[in-house]
Amino acid sequence: MAIKGRHPLTNSVSQIWAVVLLFAAAVGAGGAETSPDPLGALISRLERQERDLPTFFYRASQPIEVFDQAVGGRRVMSLEKGDLLPFFGESSGRARVRTVGYDTLYAETSGRSQRHSSSEANLIDVYLDVPSGQPVTITSIPGKTWRDCGPQVPENERPCVAWPRGGPETKLKIRDGKVIEEVDPVTGQRRPQLYYLVDVEYPTVEHGTKQERGWVSAQLVRSDPLPRSDLSLGEVQYTAPPDKKPDCKCGPKTPTDQIKEQLEIARLQPSELARQALRHVGACVSGQTNPASAANPFRSFLGNHWAARRDQVYFRQGEHNITGQQMFAIDAIARTIFGEMRGCFRNGIRYPMAVARVILNRAYYVKAKGKTLPFVKDTQNYQSMSVEEIVPFVASASAQFSPWNRDDPNLRHILCPERMDAESRRIWEKSVEIATSAILDRAQFGRDTQQVSHLHFSSGMTPGWAANYSLDTPRVGSAPIDSRRCLRLWGSPESRTFRWSTSLVQPLPEVVSDLDLGLIEGSFH
Repeated sequence: MAIKGRHPLTNSVSQIWAVVLLFAAAVGAGGAETSPDPLGALISRLERQERDLPTFFYRASQPIEVFDQAVGGRRVMSLEKGDLLPFFGESSGRARVRTVGYDTLYAETSGRSQRHSSSEANLIDVYLDVPSGQPVTITSIPGKTWRDCGPQVPENERPCVAWPRGGPETKLKIRDGKVIEEVDPVTGQRRPQLYYLVDVEYPTVEHGTKQERGWVSAQLVRSDPLPRSDLSLGEVQYTAPPDKKPDCKCGPKTPTDQIKEQLEIARLQPSELARQALRHVGACVSGQTNPASAANPFRSFLGNHWAARRDQVYFRQGEHNITGQQMFAIDAIARTIFGEMRGCFRNGIRYPMAVARVILNRAYYVKAKGKTLPFVKDTQNYQSMSVEEIVPFVASASAQFSPWNRDDPNLRHILCPERMDAESRRIWEKSVEIATSAILDRAQFGRDTQQVSHLHFSSGMTPGWAANYSLDTPRVGSAPIDSRRCLRLWGSPESRTFRWSTSLVQPLPEVVSDLDLGLIEGSFH
């Protein structure tokens, strides 16, 4: 279905009555309308006539799946509880979703959603789901980013209209919504994404409070303001277009301001350990070879790369030599969280940090229990191995961390991460910093992630095996893991947080609870 024309931003009474009257005419015309879906037929006829339709939303009362066909279709995206689904009619008991660049999409709404007017007097207040102070680009066209506003684009064609920052001071009101076709800048894959048209009000240093209107990804929207992060690791910084600098104090800086600025810069820089690690991890281990040709791409490329470097000393941490074994674990975690969470770094590093913690939880669990399906598939004496030795076995187990699957579009990029654009490079560097902290600074990393005691997770979906577990929303730092598009953590009543040791060669944790593994059939994530 091609969406034609410009649809209204308000739900006027006259438009509603126009549809009602047309609907009455359609079903009362002497039996001329015999479709089993008269409302769908009416809307189709209005589309052919290029008539505007009233705009309203379904507010999801629980996660909703969106399909490419009304019955028996392929699931193409998931919506979270509280998301506002842009309605465009009904067909076969499912809401038709308003789209751009897609044929008709359908969402199951019966008994799972609430109709919500988008009238001028009843707009919906939301906030940015990014760390406080981090900028987000608002554009006049859904799906565009700050990359589309550089000097290579004529000034009158640049779609960027605002750069509000995360925090309770930035307030948004949702006016409209569309699902558009978006292209992943790294993998090139096409995917549907929900965007909202918002009125945004945000403070600036020079111009006071500014008000703009534009489009923002639903992934960056939440119903309540996010707490300020207190993590020791800084967030990934995103750059505004070169010709449009964010608002700043342009006068002379006081000594106090200079000190604060230097402290902030230091906080956002990689740690010394991470800078050391960045020199040695992330090598292009696949070269020109097709990774999908290997039975186990992780072992064939990354494993072989580090096998010859296992005992090599790379640098020292206090009295400890950091060898190829620790570097292998850092490299494995960094590539895994880059592939799994690359699109969610913008929502805060708590999401990739949680995945890194899951990897370590599994490594500790395997060390305590020995071979433990599905977390490891090889026969090894895991109980005699260090945690960093077990990490690569955990990361590479089949059907566990999807970027290592032979058919995953991220695979060739995580095996050769040196070919990246500037933004992906910043995400990669932060991935290495998180991985370095997880392996070489486990005491601090353990404190930041102490609520993440989980062994199972999924991204943007509720798999069948999750029926045996409960969905949890632990905190990393002060912020909750509550964006289910990014990460869903599954636990059980018996789950307990692992305790951490500060030594490099890890003994068994002081307490390893007997988690309810379940050994469910099918793939785990």
